[in-house]
Amino acid sequence: MKRKVVIFVTEVVLPIAVAIVLASVFRTVYVSEDGCNFLWLWIVVGFPFGITKLGCLLVPVKHDLASTVGIWFLNVMLAGLIGGVVFVWRVIKGMIRCLIA
Repeated sequence: MKRKVVIFVTEVVLPIAVAIVLASVFRTVYVSEDGCNFLWLWIVVGFPFGITKLGCLLVPVKHDLASTVGIWFLNVMLAGLIGGVVFVWRVIKGMIRCLIA
């Protein structure tokens, strides 16, 4: 029983808590007067989960400032998109492991 609680807290509750904190901190990024932009919410919540899974970052070498900012923005976007999938996968995997253990 104790093992199920530990698995549930570390693999389900903790990632969801991180996502809630990120969503509340960066609320101004994805909410406007028109409503919620769910793509930006997906990117904001998924970024910390995807930056580790992003195989290699694109490193700007011998570029001007505009290209460098664009390449880093692309890295953030890709990490956020990948991380959204990783976040959902981690929560589902944690729930399954909690049920099986």
